[in-house]
Amino acid sequence: PVDDRLLSYVAEVIPQLREVGLWDRQKTLVVTSFLVWKHYESVSVERLLDEMSLIYNAEPDWLFFKAELYHRRGDMGRAEELYRLVLRIDPQYAQAYLRIGMVRESECKSNGANIDCLDSAMTWYEKYYSIAPDDLMGLKKLVELRELLRKVEIEDLRYLLDTRLNAEKY
Repeated sequence: PVDDRLLSYVAEVIPQLREVGLWDRQKTLVVTSFLVWKHYESVSVERLLDEMSLIYNAEPDWLFFKAELYHRRGDMGRAEELYRLVLRIDPQYAQAYLRIGMVRESECKSNGANIDCLDSAMTWYEKYYSIAPDDLMGLKKLVELRELLRKVEIEDLRYLLDTRLNAEKY
């Protein structure tokens, strides 16, 4: 386990590295994404995201990462709230649609997976797929839910998914 003092220092230094130009936006996003993925339970990482959201409030990535942090912690309500805020800032932020679909699907499954609830999740996946049709995960999620809900218009998407999955094997 990483000592939280190191994470606290990292959270303090990252905004400074970007501010003085030693790190560009892309490098900052990559490192922050890693921190959220690996150290989502850390208060220091959450503090970093709060600070980056304040400094770069027109950039939805920081809110998205904070939503990811809550999602990984299992706080689906806060995660969905922030994903929706990301979409208010940038309605074309495709990953937020996928993640809201995942949150909705998770909540549906924990509450008995009723059809109306799963339809809601599928709607988010459909929007994601319309924005990012090349993403395999979104296509897979959409096909899985459509099959589960026995939607009749599934054959073309299932064929496309199977073709892409087979292509990735080779």
